[in-house]
Order: sequence, then C-alpha cells, then structure tokens
Amino acid sequence: MSEYLVLNYESEAAWENADPVTVQEMMDDHRIFGEQNGAVLRGGNALQPTMTATSLRRNSSGELLITDGAFAETKEALGGLLRHRGLRS
Repeated sequence: MSEYLVLNYESEAAWENADPVTVQEMMDDHRIFGEQNGAVLRGGNALQPTMTATSLRRNSSGELLITDGAFAETKEALGGLLRHRGLRS
C-alpha cells in the first residue's frame, strides 16, 4: 500500500505572536486532525524554528561542512510532517 508524507507549512510568526487562546485553538486543530485520521497516520513530528536550521554539505575535497542556515525567506515555513496511508475526505 502507498504511503504519503504530509508537509505542514505554517506561519512561524503566528505561533510566536499568538495569545494563549489562539495557541489552544491551533493545537486543537492539530488534535482533531489526528483524531479524525488516526487509523491511517504512521507518525509525525513538529520541526524546530527555521532560525535553528543547520546545513550539511561536502566540499570539493569531500569534507563535511556544517553551517548555519539555510534561512527561509518566506512567510510560511515547514512546521512539521505526518506519514500516512491515506486520509479521510
């Protein structure tokens, strides 16, 4: 059976600037999604903010270089992921 990856893009600023009621509403939305689709979900995780990103690259000599970034120049960033077999409509 096929598996899919759901990428969850959200505004980091919305989370950072949200009041407690709004945070609870956003968390409730995530909880409800999980309850409605729990039978097909295979896992998922939230990601750290984009400001904590680290890039790993090899230089021409094959050495591993570790640098800060890449930094997103976007209003929304990848906030998490879910693995699933299929979602309810």
